[in-house]
This record gives sequence, structure tokens and C-alpha cells, in this order.
Amino acid sequence: MSDTKLIEVKDLAKHFEVRAQGAREDKALLKAVDGVSLDICEGEILGIVGESGCGKSTLGKTVLRLQEKTSGQVLYRGEDLFAMGRVDMKEMTKNIQMIFQDPYSSLNPRKKVAQIIGQPLRIHNAGTPAEQITRIDHLMDEVGLNPKFKRRYPHQFSGGQRQRIGIARALALGPEFIVCDEAVSALDVSVQAQILNLLLDLQVRHGFTYMFISHDLAVVEFIATRILVMYLGRVVEIASKDELVNQHVHPYTKALFEAFPVTDPRARKGKKQIVMGDVPSPIHPPTGCHFHPRCPYAEPRCREQYPPLREISPGHSVACWVV
Repeated sequence: MSDTKLIEVKDLAKHFEVRAQGAREDKALLKAVDGVSLDICEGEILGIVGESGCGKSTLGKTVLRLQEKTSGQVLYRGEDLFAMGRVDMKEMTKNIQMIFQDPYSSLNPRKKVAQIIGQPLRIHNAGTPAEQITRIDHLMDEVGLNPKFKRRYPHQFSGGQRQRIGIARALALGPEFIVCDEAVSALDVSVQAQILNLLLDLQVRHGFTYMFISHDLAVVEFIATRILVMYLGRVVEIASKDELVNQHVHPYTKALFEAFPVTDPRARKGKKQIVMGDVPSPIHPPTGCHFHPRCPYAEPRCREQYPPLREISPGHSVACWVV
């Protein structure tokens, strides 16, 4: 992994305007991503983890400019993606791609596999038709699919094979940065392991940089080099994988690891901490630290002011008043 920053996200926010329940005119803001800052270096796998609805997928889509931002910046090698015009942004998509969560709905059922994988090549006029066919065969072989099946339709493949098709499509233009949005969550456990190993193998071969989004701590712990924990649209803790796994300090991160199943319950040290209550609405988040209504260590100032993300050791940052 290099020390060169590939992606820089600066105070990124994505808010959605939603209609208040039972009202015809009143609208409210749903703050899906609310002031997130992070860096991703070349060759790194940054794992993004958190409960459903915390803004992980929205963050990934906004970083790739699949959704327009509300505020903030996303820099790719120092260039602001949101400052680019249509032509420049189309050219940039050669370098940044996405692997989607659902291998069933992310593939067009009316198109053959060769058409699906070759679509990016046709859009960018990458090579002659014969060269594109050769590239499609090579991509299918690289992700573990037999090229002779390229004239089949998506419904003729299993879930794991469909996800391999999605991966091949993402690799078609030779990108540097790939966002994996819950790329294995819809698959069986055995198939998950195959896809994760494939992603790691591809990274070794091509030097890809991943943002890997998942709600499954076991998956993130297996694949990531650094882990970022989100709660209600904000970063609460970020550190290297080893440090976050062994020395996590934020109460929410602790709760996530306590909920993580272990093979031998007797191996747990101390009393298991269970977080009470439901995740608050992102339309009306709590004042101060958003986690304070569920936090067993909350202090008065936790209810009044949101804690800044501060570094407590090299590379380990946390947003908490009581740490």
C-alpha cells in the first residue's frame, strides 16, 4: 500500500428533502451523510461498517458522483469530481467504478453477458469490436467464468456467478478505484468467501483501491486494511484493522463487536454490553452526539454538543467526549 492519497473526501454531506408524514407541503431534511471526511491511499482497502440506514451506501454513491452532493468535496488525485463538466466526468469514470449489492437487479435481464460486460467498452469506444470481444473473454476468464457462456442471459447463472459478471463489468475499463457496495451481502456464506478471495486476488494482480461497504463485521475484518465506523451519517471511529479490532474505544464500536457472534461464548471477557433502543430517525437526529440516547456512558455535554473527530493515537481517530 502506498502513502499517496488517491481519494480525499472533505466534509461531504448528502441531504435528501422528504415530505413530513401526514403533511402535504411541509418538507424535512434527511441527513444521510452529514459532514464526512476521509482519505484513501493507493492500494488500500477501506472498510465502511455500520448498521443499516447509517449512510454507508449513500456515502459510496456520492463519492463516485452517482448522486450529487449537498456540500463538501471529493478529490481524485487532487481533482474535484463535482467541479468537472460532463465530458471530463465521463472520462473520469474509466478510473472509478462500482460493484453493486444485488447481483439480480444490477444486471439487465434482456441483455446477454457479453453485452453487459462490454457496455463500458462500447460507451468509451475502447478498441475495435474484435478487440472488445477479446477483452470480454479475458475479463470473464479473470473472474472465474467460462468465456463460452458469454451469450447466455443473467437468469441462466447463479447469484455468485452474476456477481462475478458485475465485477467483470466494473473491471472492463481498468479502473484504479472501486466502491464495493455490500458486494457479498446477498450471497451464501460459501459464495461470499469465493467473491472476497477473488476481490483480494484482483487487488494483488492489478493494485486496485477499494472502498468496501458492509454491515458484516466479519467480512470487513477479513478484507479491509483500515476500518471506518459510521453512525447516523457521521464517522464515529476510524483506525487500522488491527487497532480497531483489538483497541476500539467508541461505545458504538464496542456495541458492534459485542453483537458479533463468537464460536465460544466463554471466550468473552466481562459482561456483554447490549445497546438498548432503536436507531434514531436521520430526519430528526438527537442533539449533541447522535448516539447519546443509547450510550451507557453519556454525559450532559454529550446531549448538547457533537464531539469532533480527534486523533487519539497515530491513525486512530474517534468522535466521543468520554474517551
